[in-house]
Amino acid sequence: MDRPECGVTGSGDATHNADLVICSTCGTANEDGRKFCKECAAPLAVVCPTCGTPNAPDAKFCGECAAPLAGRTSGAATAAASQLAAPLPSPVAERRTVTVLFADLVGFTPFAEERDAEEVRDTLSRYFELASDVIVRYGGTVEKFIGDAVMAVWGAPAAHEDDAERAVRAGLELVDAVRVLGATIQARAGVLTGEAAVTLGATNQGMVAGDLVNTASRLESMTKEVQAQLVVSEALASLGQIDLSAYPRHDLAIRGREETLAVRAIPDAALMPALEPLKKSAAPKRREKEPASATA
Repeated sequence: MDRPECGVTGSGDATHNADLVICSTCGTANEDGRKFCKECAAPLAVVCPTCGTPNAPDAKFCGECAAPLAGRTSGAATAAASQLAAPLPSPVAERRTVTVLFADLVGFTPFAEERDAEEVRDTLSRYFELASDVIVRYGGTVEKFIGDAVMAVWGAPAAHEDDAERAVRAGLELVDAVRVLGATIQARAGVLTGEAAVTLGATNQGMVAGDLVNTASRLESMTKEVQAQLVVSEALASLGQIDLSAYPRHDLAIRGREETLAVRAIPDAALMPALEPLKKSAAPKRREKEPASATA
C-alpha cells in the first residue's frame, strides 16, 4: 500500500499533519480523531485514565495531570508521580506554649536617609543574614521580617526544654551583634513566653497567632521607656531557665491589655555577664499529640 512521504517520523510519536495523524509504527496517514491506526492497529494516542487527556503512544506520564500511564512506568517512577500528584497534608492548628522574640533596629531611618538605595539594601541584607544566623543557631524559627524588624519563635515547630532561655540568649547576642552594621545602628528586642495558636504546615501565612504576638511586638516598642536594649517578661524569667534577678523589674501598661505586664529590663546586652553554656540535654523534645484547636 502506498503511504504519504510527508510527516513520517521515526521518533516514536504519532505526528499530526494538518487534519491527518501519521502512525509512528507504519507511517500511515490517519484521520484526526482516530485512536488506532487503520493500517496496523497501533495506538495513535494513550488516553490518561485519570483525566482523559490523549497522550503520545510513548508517553510515560500524562501531560495534563502527571498521572502515570498504565504499563509505561517503572514502579519507582509511578510511586514518585503519585507523591507529586498527592495533595499536601492539611495544616494542623493547636495551642502551644511558645516564646516569641521581636527585634527592631534603632537609628536605621537616619542611616538610610544619608545613603543611596544600594547601600541601604546591602546593609539590610547583612542584618537579615545576621539575625537569621543567630536565631537558627539557638534553635529558633524566623517567622517573618517586617521592614527592619524580625520576629522569631521558639517552641514551634520544634520544641526544646529550654526554649525560653534560648530566646533570651538569641536576643542578647542579636542586639549586641548589630553594632557591626554601623556606628549609629542599634537593636532593641522584647522576649515573651505564653500560649498561642500555632498552625503547623502553614503556607503563605503566619505560623503563630494570638495576643502573645501583638504583646511581644508592643513590648519591644517599650524598651525605650525603660531604657533597655532587651526586655524580658517576668513570667519567662520566673521559669528558672535563666537568672535575670539582678536586672530592674518594671510593670508596664501595654496598650490593649487591662493588666500591667511585669518585665525585666537589660540596659546593655554587651555588659551582661557571660552565661553558662547551654545544657547538652537541651535537645528537641517530642510533644504528645494535642487536640486540634479551631483557632487559626
